[in-house]
Amino acid sequence: MSTKKHSRYTKRYHMHGSSSYTYTDSKSYIDSKSSSTSISSTSTSMSDVEAQRNETNHTCTSCKRAFCNYCKRAFCNCYVLWTIIILVSIGLLLLIILLPLSYYYVEYDKYALDRNKIHGGGGIDYKHTYEYGRYFWGVGHTTETIPRILQLVEYKTELLAFTTSGLEFMIECSFHYRIPRNGVTTLFRLYHQSYSNQIRSVALRALKNVATEYSLDEYITKRKIIHLAMYNELVIDLSTLCGDIKCIEIPHPQHFQLRKVVVPTSIHNTWLLSVIRIEENIAQQNIQTKILVEKETERLESIISANITLINIARDNEIALLIQSAKAEEFRIINTAKGDGIKILIDAIGLIDKNDIEKLLDIMLVLDSKDTDLKKIYRNYNIFNDGISTTKVIIGASDAIVTV
Repeated sequence: MSTKKHSRYTKRYHMHGSSSYTYTDSKSYIDSKSSSTSISSTSTSMSDVEAQRNETNHTCTSCKRAFCNYCKRAFCNCYVLWTIIILVSIGLLLLIILLPLSYYYVEYDKYALDRNKIHGGGGIDYKHTYEYGRYFWGVGHTTETIPRILQLVEYKTELLAFTTSGLEFMIECSFHYRIPRNGVTTLFRLYHQSYSNQIRSVALRALKNVATEYSLDEYITKRKIIHLAMYNELVIDLSTLCGDIKCIEIPHPQHFQLRKVVVPTSIHNTWLLSVIRIEENIAQQNIQTKILVEKETERLESIISANITLINIARDNEIALLIQSAKAEEFRIINTAKGDGIKILIDAIGLIDKNDIEKLLDIMLVLDSKDTDLKKIYRNYNIFNDGISTTKVIIGASDAIVTV
């Protein structure tokens, strides 16, 4: 029986009392029983096979060792390379994650203190007060912030006072304060985040000390004085909150506001009734004043009417007097003019005889009448005849008319 030649690598596996198979790299299997039968029949070929097997095993062992060494070296080199890559990647990833977490931002309206959250890291750093900006503190830190701008404190029902009769009334007020930078660390070291409650309680105590010194009426009539007194007391008490260091500021009296005073209902009703009575009295006084004004107006009207009448009478009398004076002056002027005219006429005519002059005057007296008829007079009288029939003198009622 001829046997198939084995390939380069051959392994045999023996099992107790059972059939075994020979594995070759060509994937062929030979029944071990048939092989043992052929080996027993041919003893010479058995020794050859054993020798060949030993040679093959030696060759396989050397190749196996070389291959293992190569694989080990390759695997070791790859392991180191991948280890470096992984470590670098982890480092970059941690840098990307932790670098932004190491920066801390302080807003424009805040002060900040650096606090280390890591156990045993030192806690809050009171050496530096940070303002607006970005800071690199590292991982495991946080900020403790304090407001930089003015803060409001209001009291609506906490501030109480008493009237002289023992009734309680409330005073509403408020104020604005701010924390200077040099007082941040001291304030936070003493009170931490409860500093606002401490400020509120100290301020309330200061306001109560002043509030009880004034009566309810004075809160209406002396508001400016009370406002200034409360502001000064606030400034004094809050300035000692941190000892010698000034950690609270109220910049100006305008930053303290004295608001409304809540009056008890009984007092409010009493005041309301008083105001109503006062208004009623004012109304009655106004009515009386109106009556007096009306009477005074009537009296003044009668006086003015009487004065007007007197003025009219005086005016009429003065007008009549002026008219009489004017007529008298007119009469005097006319008579003076007539006398002068008669004299001029007599001189012009050249009358010398007394009888002729008297006759002329009689004629002039007649002519001076309103009912004088000049034509009749002309027919009856020749006042002057010098022998010349064409020359006559005619005297009119108002003035002399000479006709030649």
